[in-house]
Amino acid sequence: MTGINQMPILRGCLKSFPKPVLFALLAALLMTGCATQDDLLVVYNRVITLEGQQKEATADREQMRSRLDESISNMEMDVTKLREDLAEMRVNTNSLRNEVRTINGLMEEQGYQLRSRVGSAQTTGGQAQEHAAILEARVESLEKTLLKMESYLGMEGKTGEVPAPAQTEAEAAPVPAKELDEDQAYAQAKKDFDEMRLEKARDGFKNFLARFPNSSKADNALFWMGETFFKEKWYEKAILQYQDVIEKHPKANKVPAAYFKQGLAFSMLGDNSNAKLIWTELIRKFPNSAEAGWAQKKLDAL
Repeated sequence: MTGINQMPILRGCLKSFPKPVLFALLAALLMTGCATQDDLLVVYNRVITLEGQQKEATADREQMRSRLDESISNMEMDVTKLREDLAEMRVNTNSLRNEVRTINGLMEEQGYQLRSRVGSAQTTGGQAQEHAAILEARVESLEKTLLKMESYLGMEGKTGEVPAPAQTEAEAAPVPAKELDEDQAYAQAKKDFDEMRLEKARDGFKNFLARFPNSSKADNALFWMGETFFKEKWYEKAILQYQDVIEKHPKANKVPAAYFKQGLAFSMLGDNSNAKLIWTELIRKFPNSAEAGWAQKKLDAL
């Protein structure tokens, strides 16, 4: 009776089997020649086990496929980001190359103009006009180059190379200019320079010149302002400041020093051709000065 009662249940279970599985089971049972209900139950359990394993294997494959798709998507995103970064780097590199070409072009043009003007001046014998033309062209070109570099770097009045030493609160506090006379104002600015408070010294000399433009120390103040830029390795600014000494105070005692330091600033920029021109002019105009001797040594070393 038990076997008979279990037959309907077994039939119901077998109906849920996939047809290929049932055909395989029937074929196996027919080949054996007999098939009891116990045999069918064993086979059914085996099929259920296999079916469960198959579902697990399918789930594992789907999970692996999902992970693989996710990994591929992440890799594609990374590749896209790398391509964008590379494109941006190329744009920046091209921009820098164009900037270098522009500056090199300006420097070559300046050199050509200087050489042309020197040759023309020597031919006509106009020595005063020669120097004025050389320095005027050079100063104008330097101003353009400097403004372009400042605009590109996004800075004004900062070198970014050698920062001024940190100042204490007492050092940073300016002495009111109205309380100092001419000699005191100059001495205070010079003291700041000697103690390497360069920016403060520069402001002090600037205020001094604003208050005492006709002072006998005006050429010195301009020269020391140029020295603050030179010490900060901002050679372009230093060149322009030395030029102010030469043009505004042509007979002052700081003019030979301004010539020499201007040539040295050109040399520090790698522009030895203009350095030679400046030092040669110094020797011609002030042959007996100590600076002329220094300039000759520099020329001999080039």
